[in-house]
Amino acid sequence: MIALLFLFLYGAHGAIYMEAADKLLLEANPIEFHHIDYDVLKTLVENEYTDMRRQCTLPNANIEVIYDESLVGTSVLAWASQYMNLDGRIWKPSVFARPEGIHFRIGVNPSPPNGWHVGDCRYIRYQYDLRTVIRHEILHGVGLGSSIRYDNGWNTGVSTGGFCFPRLYDTFIVDENNKKILDGCGMTDISNKKLYIGGVELYHPPNYVAGSSLSHHNYPGHLFYYKSMPDTCMYISKYEADMLGHLGVVCSVSPAPRSILSPIASIFSVLCILFLLLLFDCPM
Repeated sequence: MIALLFLFLYGAHGAIYMEAADKLLLEANPIEFHHIDYDVLKTLVENEYTDMRRQCTLPNANIEVIYDESLVGTSVLAWASQYMNLDGRIWKPSVFARPEGIHFRIGVNPSPPNGWHVGDCRYIRYQYDLRTVIRHEILHGVGLGSSIRYDNGWNTGVSTGGFCFPRLYDTFIVDENNKKILDGCGMTDISNKKLYIGGVELYHPPNYVAGSSLSHHNYPGHLFYYKSMPDTCMYISKYEADMLGHLGVVCSVSPAPRSILSPIASIFSVLCILFLLLLFDCPM
């Protein structure tokens, strides 16, 4: 009964966005597409989590997924929020604390520009890859996301019964001198500082952005950056694996980059290689 009092849905969503220029590019190149049925979306989320469990030591998870109509016409591709459990003096993701109930929620934009790509990544063109966005939001769901916020000063944690308790994720954040920024719910001024979890730099722009700041890493072109890329499929890289490692999750990562570029970019790369071979008369 006491445990039930400490379960709640964390309200600050970790979200993934479109670059304004990318959104304009897709809108300027309309293609024929078909809406993805909800049953297909739900199956994709289940399948992607199953695949992640093959790569990482993640527990079973009960995931609630919805199409969020309020995202239509916005730059938000999807969001995630978590149920949490209070363990000692720290809020921890419920996926690691209890087997029953919903562990996290994912909300998906039902109609981004040109719809969603769900097929073979070799043929993606002028679309965002739905599986990539789902993978990103699953990372938020299992615990990668900050409760730090700015409102006339930096604050963190959630108050319960007159006491304040931080989130597990935030307890791992350090500055460039490897000093933790939190002491309970008290924190140092982090304005204009580089921040890290382990050796992974966090996205921390000068102006705080709810749902983006500190809840993502700062490596564009990789899965857990706060903005996605069209015509690209992304997977867990060393950056995401290092962040998950602080939650006790171990992931196997291919040493080669796993981002898959669009056919246009791939053809361009091949032409560049052929040009260099001809230029330097390299033997084949």
